[in-house]
Amino acid sequence: MSVNWEYIYKRRGWTTQIVFNTLDQKTWEAFNSFHVSRGIACPPKNEFNKLLSLHKAQKTSPTVKPVPEKKPAARKKRTSTRKKRS
Repeated sequence: MSVNWEYIYKRRGWTTQIVFNTLDQKTWEAFNSFHVSRGIACPPKNEFNKLLSLHKAQKTSPTVKPVPEKKPAARKKRTSTRKKRS
C-alpha cells in the first residue's frame, strides 16, 4: 500500500526539490525507486521533468557571488567597576 506523496511531503516538510537533490543519480528510475522503497506513491513524471530542467539550467550557467571583504573585528573596550572605599 502506497501513501500519497503530497501527504508525506507535507508531513515531513519535504519538497520535490529536496528529494531530487538527495539523489546520487538524477534519473527518473532513481527518483521512482526512492519513493517505492519507502512505500510512497511517486509524484508524476512531469514534476521530475521540471526539476531536471531546473537542474540542467543551474549546471550550465552558475552564478558566482562576489565575496565581500571582511573588516577586522572592532576591539571591545574593557570596563571595570571601581571598588567602594570603606
